[in-house]
Amino acid sequence: MNLQAQMTEFEASAEPLQDWLNITEVRVQESSARLHDLPAKRQELSKLQVSFMDLCASSDCVYCHSCSNRLCTRTV
Repeated sequence: MNLQAQMTEFEASAEPLQDWLNITEVRVQESSARLHDLPAKRQELSKLQVSFMDLCASSDCVYCHSCSNRLCTRTV
């Protein structure tokens, strides 16, 4: 496979992750104003991790699969 084809494939595989990052950034900005206590922050983190795992389950993105193992082993 030539370099141009590899780059095209890389960009296509990164697109779902970039979309998720953009959506997550908006969600975090919207929620940060109402997160004044640690339990609320933990709950929000849990929601974001679930959202990330949903992305991984529906995507063949290499980044999702390599990062999801670390997220699965973390305790909230």
